[in-house]
Amino acid sequence: MLRPGVLHEEALDDMERGLESLAVLRPELLREADVFNPMQSYWTMYKGLLPGITRVIFFEYATQFACMGMAREKDLPVVEEFYADLEKLREYITIPKPLRTDEYDPRSDIYLYLIRNPLKEEMEGEYVQRLLEIEGLKVYEHAG
Repeated sequence: MLRPGVLHEEALDDMERGLESLAVLRPELLREADVFNPMQSYWTMYKGLLPGITRVIFFEYATQFACMGMAREKDLPVVEEFYADLEKLREYITIPKPLRTDEYDPRSDIYLYLIRNPLKEEMEGEYVQRLLEIEGLKVYEHAG
């Protein structure tokens, strides 16, 4: 929460100066991604309502696509739609359906979600292509 009289931009600038490794990516610093580099993190927006971060995570036993984000209570049906869209990609994953974790923070009235898909190694490229084709999903990368 911002103190009264503090502008949003001032608070973001203060955060960037105070935390050496923090960078706030404003819209002018983002561009829509047309490829997916597993060594980078991406900012996502689903149907204009669910902001999130996505990344490919490498484990010894599997490569996983992970998407984490937040939603307001009234947007929970959209989280269900997003999960259903990712579940349609089950032919590319090693388990019957995506792994999902949800948590509600009553102090902020925000739901946090994490959806993970362990990928079949030989199908990773096809999974990414299908992911980028999900209707309503925008994937952004740093433009700099």
